[in-house]
Amino acid sequence: MNLEELRTEIDKIDGEIIGFLAKRFEIVGKIGQIKNEQGLPAYQPEREKMVLESLKGKARRLEIEDKFIDDLYEIIFAESRKIQSGKN
Repeated sequence: MNLEELRTEIDKIDGEIIGFLAKRFEIVGKIGQIKNEQGLPAYQPEREKMVLESLKGKARRLEIEDKFIDDLYEIIFAESRKIQSGKN
């Protein structure tokens, strides 16, 4: 593959990542509605910790560093909390 073909492939993957984030945030909104109905807080640190540990285990097998996963999901979790609390 040449440079342009590789860049095209990256562009496609980036589009898929955005699509997956949109789908994730759509589901997060539904979870927020359920939490609101049940009087549960948007922020549930135990759940976030469990998700992070699972993701880091998968990432390690793919040689992706823990810090990258921590940094990436800090942003994703913050946005998810905003969506669940209706502050977006």
